Amino acid sequence: MITKIKSVIPKPIKTFKREIVWHYNNIRPPIYGNEEKDLFLGPWLGDVGKELYHWIPYLRRLKADGRLRYKNIYAVSRGGVENWYSGIADGYVEILDYFDSEFYSEPFFRSHKRHLGKKVPKKTNFGNDGQNQWRISPIEKKLIENYANQNNIKNYEIFHPSNMWHNTRRFQVHWKNQALCLQEISKTSLFEKFEMVTQKYSNIVDRLDLPDDYIAAKFYFHPTNLLETDENKKYINQYIEKLSNKKKIVDLSAPISVDEVKPYLAGEGNPNVFRVPSISCENINLGVQTELIRRSKGFVGTLGGLSLLPALLGKPHLAFFSGQIQDIHPNYCYEMMLFSYVYEELHGLPFKSTDIRRVNLLGNLFPDS
Repeated sequence: MITKIKSVIPKPIKTFKREIVWHYNNIRPPIYGNEEKDLFLGPWLGDVGKELYHWIPYLRRLKADGRLRYKNIYAVSRGGVENWYSGIADGYVEILDYFDSEFYSEPFFRSHKRHLGKKVPKKTNFGNDGQNQWRISPIEKKLIENYANQNNIKNYEIFHPSNMWHNTRRFQVHWKNQALCLQEISKTSLFEKFEMVTQKYSNIVDRLDLPDDYIAAKFYFHPTNLLETDENKKYINQYIEKLSNKKKIVDLSAPISVDEVKPYLAGEGNPNVFRVPSISCENINLGVQTELIRRSKGFVGTLGGLSLLPALLGKPHLAFFSGQIQDIHPNYCYEMMLFSYVYEELHGLPFKSTDIRRVNLLGNLFPDS
């Protein structure tokens, strides 16, 4: 009977009702958790970019608005990103302590193959058809169950990324008539700086033989950000050579990767470019990089997932892309507006993104360089 009633409701009324529900869930989401139970946030299995400018700001807004209830609260992510969840979670669960990197990375590599036109199975190991987590899988539930058993946690609930994606309709509510609505973003996302210093990673960086005054750099190739071509390699090396004449550089481009990007070690043989071997340790990879950026005078590299991290650490950022990005990535201009908003409006920091071919036209972005 209900199905028959729905079938006769005019489509405009259905659409209007659906839009109202999505908007309400986005602006005024339900209360999650219980004061008598522990609450796990995650597991986060997606890419770094969406974690930094969707997931974490969304969690911060939920907590600031009193929409999370818990006895204790734990963030579940990978790469040693305890620092990113400072002010949100009391504890941290490292995914790569439970999965090997090959198993974890499978959705990334499958997505990359699909972009290349190759046939791949529709569902990933975690039951989704892409990197976004639209449902919680038995594998994710088991990970949290194992951690709970090891730490004598009897009663808990899970706030999974699927709750965010469904509540916010993939964040399309942010885009109104092809324009970025910053007012909507402020209602759903809170871009606070990462104030906590994780002692474990601070101690690791203390033991490295690095200069006190340096620029952090991370270049990598990706089909939708920076293409791997001989010309682009030439421009990267030209810029690193030019910058290293004024500033020491600490290269964060690890020779390994746990996603589909291809790292590029720039300035090979340059005495003013320093490497960090410990970045290759997968379960602390992002933790060490975060501490290195926090101590730097600024960050330069490929426009991509980490491009919002310097803003949240109080550092300026110069980001490079290939000229084709505006053709491949339809939301490119709007994302740049978001980055500029977070850097310049919220935190008073310089931010510049530019085509790698314009590297020789750059002015002075970093102090004394």
